[in-house]
Amino acid sequence: MRINKTYALTLACALTLGTILCSAQDASLKEGGTTYGRAQVSAWIAPQEFAVARWDGTLTIFRPPQPGEFGPVLLEDSSVPSLQPIQMITSVSPSMFVTSNDSHSLAVWAAQGQLFALGATLAYDLQYGTADSGAVVTSQGTTWLVTGHEQGEVLFWRVDNGKLSLVKAISVRSANPIPSPYQLWNVRGIVPWQDHFVVTGSEDGDLVLLSVPDGAIKQRIRYNASAKRGINALAISGDLLMLANCSVGSADKNLWLYRVSNNAISPLDSINLDKTPGLPQVFDFSVGFARKDKTDYFVASTEEGLLWLGKVSGDKLQTLTNAVVAPNGGAALSVDQASLSIVAAAFDVRLFSVVDGSAAKAGSASSSSPNH
Repeated sequence: MRINKTYALTLACALTLGTILCSAQDASLKEGGTTYGRAQVSAWIAPQEFAVARWDGTLTIFRPPQPGEFGPVLLEDSSVPSLQPIQMITSVSPSMFVTSNDSHSLAVWAAQGQLFALGATLAYDLQYGTADSGAVVTSQGTTWLVTGHEQGEVLFWRVDNGKLSLVKAISVRSANPIPSPYQLWNVRGIVPWQDHFVVTGSEDGDLVLLSVPDGAIKQRIRYNASAKRGINALAISGDLLMLANCSVGSADKNLWLYRVSNNAISPLDSINLDKTPGLPQVFDFSVGFARKDKTDYFVASTEEGLLWLGKVSGDKLQTLTNAVVAPNGGAALSVDQASLSIVAAAFDVRLFSVVDGSAAKAGSASSSSPNH
């Protein structure tokens, strides 16, 4: 685990012939603080650019490497004004994205030349809490940003010539939340479906199909009738919906597949992603879809420090392989559908791509780079 630390050093030393001589009893180290460097979220924000946000409020933007370069290339680094943990990044257009800022505002980032800069902060009522998720939907010719929040609220923002205005807020809280020891309401996932719908997934255990912009609830289901923990993330490809959660016990599952149709969310399959059987729990942190050659591949990140690759075949989830991306804990994933590039950000920022078996074998034989 790579952790950055700052220390105060107190010592009595003498410099003799270029050598520092210190008395052990006169020297001591006092820790002045620790920065927890794990990424919280990542997202592709523009063609060939992605952002990674961390618990300390920092935001870094990268591009994929070009021939002769090594690893993702850092373009710029910044931080949200609040210096609070960033829970959400959502691309609104190639020239604008938004992040959470604090419990009552969003940060809007706009392109200025080759870089992005903070354009504005958008305030909203404190009762909604920090933004945990976001999705962009077009309905009747109007673009909408839909954000999910800490207290179980969903906010609808109209996008007009690069300006965002809050139009509506509705609650998607479950009347019968899961019996978890952690009573949370965070809307951890929002994904768009067709032209004017979104699906939300919350810590209270419910999936909700909403129409945009009226906010009408078309369908609400418990993702798993025996759920012990809430929903961590959602991903969608066409009508296929994927959900990540924390499995508790050997009989539980941490990856679920559904089909979305008019006014219905129907379960298809579920599996438990674990490399070490018998763990008391396996946290599935982040998920994504990558569609290639008419096949829906999926990626998922689990607390064993693994990035899993699989595919959907006959409405079933099938695992193919996994790779270590962190010494422990999950990575923040984001898939660029245009290039099929996958960001996996934990302590390190790594890029992957979906390739066929023969190409993967050749690549592993010819390259030892950890960022591939």
